[in-house]
Amino acid sequence: MSELAVATLGSRSRLSHAVNRLEQNGWVRREGIESDRRGQVAILTELGREKLVETAPGHVEEVRKAIFDALTPEQVEHLYDVCATLARHSGDTVDRAAWERN
Repeated sequence: MSELAVATLGSRSRLSHAVNRLEQNGWVRREGIESDRRGQVAILTELGREKLVETAPGHVEEVRKAIFDALTPEQVEHLYDVCATLARHSGDTVDRAAWERN
């Protein structure tokens, strides 16, 4: 959970509250980590996966409208470059390969 808080640039407390809400909805469940008695991981449930599949297209559309529609193609390239740089600098808290151009 601490790694997730770092990756989302949030506090552990804020993440814990968010995971509590997700857990109350049945979208995630927490499990302990055998090698770390204090650590926990949040596991996406089948119901959570279904909710993600249901809501993702609308989310993507809203992000496109709010951000990408306002940018020129050149600005989108600049945004990509900035995000890729931040991903590489993140201390391995994100999937760097996702930011590498093919």
